[in-house]
Amino acid sequence: MRRPIRPEELTAVAQQLDKDGHKESAALIREVAGPDGWKRLRASYLSDIAETSSNLPLTMDESLKFKLRAEALRMNVSLSAVVAEGYQAVLHGEWMPPRVQRSSPAGYVKSVLNVRLDNGLRERVRHLLPSLTESAGYRVTESSIAVSWMLEEFGLERSGQSAQSSE
Repeated sequence: MRRPIRPEELTAVAQQLDKDGHKESAALIREVAGPDGWKRLRASYLSDIAETSSNLPLTMDESLKFKLRAEALRMNVSLSAVVAEGYQAVLHGEWMPPRVQRSSPAGYVKSVLNVRLDNGLRERVRHLLPSLTESAGYRVTESSIAVSWMLEEFGLERSGQSAQSSE
């Protein structure tokens, strides 16, 4: 486990940056090391993400949501990053989501899994959805891409269904 970073360590880094002629970088380090600096840094980061990405809500059985989260944690990956890979695979013509039976198994508990995706990536996929649906012969949606890709990547099944082939 990594040890915490101490403010005096950041101050020492800022002093070295000053010595090396990097005044602006030193000032930024001092700002982060100062009172509530990490809060301002986090707020700036979250603001940037909000401007370039959007939430994709995925409705599914609660048990599947927990399984997906557990697998992502076990593999140390972000569900948003996994879904983005699936979107890229669809855009490059490397993968197509399988046809999904739209039925709720016994004991189905509706839940929503939220992932964040780059707005540009989502727009490119949305633009393709009508042609994907036409060529597949069944409805292809952002949700079907996201959920099917995660299931395939993690080797999981939908509740009440057998494993789906990617052939």
